[in-house]
Amino acid sequence: MKTHIIDIIKGVSISVLSTLALPLLTYFVSYLISVKFDFTVPPYIVWTIISISIFASIINLFRKNLLKKIDAIQEIDYGSMVIIPSDFKQIWKNDQVLYEVEFQKIQNGFHRPFENREPDVNVLYVDGPKCPECETYLKQTRKFWGKYKHFCPRGHVSFVNKYTNYTLSKHKQVDIEKSVREKGAAEFIKN
Repeated sequence: MKTHIIDIIKGVSISVLSTLALPLLTYFVSYLISVKFDFTVPPYIVWTIISISIFASIINLFRKNLLKKIDAIQEIDYGSMVIIPSDFKQIWKNDQVLYEVEFQKIQNGFHRPFENREPDVNVLYVDGPKCPECETYLKQTRKFWGKYKHFCPRGHVSFVNKYTNYTLSKHKQVDIEKSVREKGAAEFIKN
């Protein structure tokens, strides 16, 4: 919390200083020009420059705040490397993207090995998002206001949202785990 307040104070102070420095510098240069060349700058030009600099600093402050909010909702990629063999794979298509999901069958629970029950399914990994036409990974670029543009390198699919590719795959993994719990594991094993 303390670092967040310090960041806000730094952002506001830098914005105020930049807002004050540019008009003062403009005024100083116009004063030097008027003294040296006996040329005066009309006040509406000075006020126009001041208002443009204030407007630009407000937009910059708003953009930085928006970027922080969008960065805060992203999933953190820890980069862990665990290799677990998957039992089967399925392809899940969304309206714009394709995901390849790896599942693992869990036969019986460890605490009751002789209990005869249906096998359970564990979602190991969600690979994607991919283009539904050519099945290549979607690339992502960040736009000015902080959102992410996801696009196929071959130009088939393009969309904009506020999540990275990694966050999209993690959200899809949560959706798939929810549907496994609701529908039951037997339906996923058959397919």
